[in-house]
Amino acid sequence: MHNTCLDPTTTARLHALATLTGRPEADLLREAVAAYLEDVEDIRAAEESLREIESGGKPLTLDELDAYLDRDLAR
Repeated sequence: MHNTCLDPTTTARLHALATLTGRPEADLLREAVAAYLEDVEDIRAAEESLREIESGGKPLTLDELDAYLDRDLAR
């Protein structure tokens, strides 16, 4: 487990959300970190795809993209 130091404003917002939702702060933090990591991974994948296209690679067709997204959502 990692200890995290949050600034007072963020700590207050986290506490308020935990109180409002009735969920533990630790659960909210785990969910937020997981969502952030997924977003960063998606951005990196998009940037890599853009680099491939810019260097002459073939972009995905709509059918290929649909298949990729279906596979990604299944995990």
